[in-house]
Amino acid sequence: MRIISGYAKGRRIIAPRGTKIRPTSDRVKEAIFNTISPLVYKSDFLDLFAGTGNIGIEALSRGANSCTFVDQSPKAIKCIRNNLANIGFEDRSTIILGDSRKIINKLTKIYDIIFLDPPYGYDLVVPIVKKLKLLLKEEGIIVVETESKIELPPQCDTFRLLKTSKYGDTQVGYYK
Repeated sequence: MRIISGYAKGRRIIAPRGTKIRPTSDRVKEAIFNTISPLVYKSDFLDLFAGTGNIGIEALSRGANSCTFVDQSPKAIKCIRNNLANIGFEDRSTIILGDSRKIINKLTKIYDIIFLDPPYGYDLVVPIVKKLKLLLKEEGIIVVETESKIELPPQCDTFRLLKTSKYGDTQVGYYK
């Protein structure tokens, strides 16, 4: 994995071996950022189920003001810390160890962009998106990465699905 654009373009992101972390491929990441790029600069970004921190670090590289990374795996948190230290983004980052489903109830910051990539096979997208209403700025966007076989609802609480794209077994949806 590598940073595609911005300050850290071309830098590598390390993923731990032998874990259940499923990093977003460069192809999917590039497609996501092509869609949200006008919103990233000077944004506050939330990366739920962060894994390696791949998506949040890309946002920081592209000029996001800050990124909050949340993951329940100590191995993932260690990986995120190492990746941030290697690139030099620790000062704009907050890292939280915990279950994203519970942590979102405790967050007080409001974000411009919320990215979530929950584990496949657990039907977590709709329950999580419904809880994000108080964490998203009025003009903000929620980006969901999930299995392509999941049917993302056109309406999820007050959020409307703007677009979906499929890349093999991965699907990305955008809620506003």
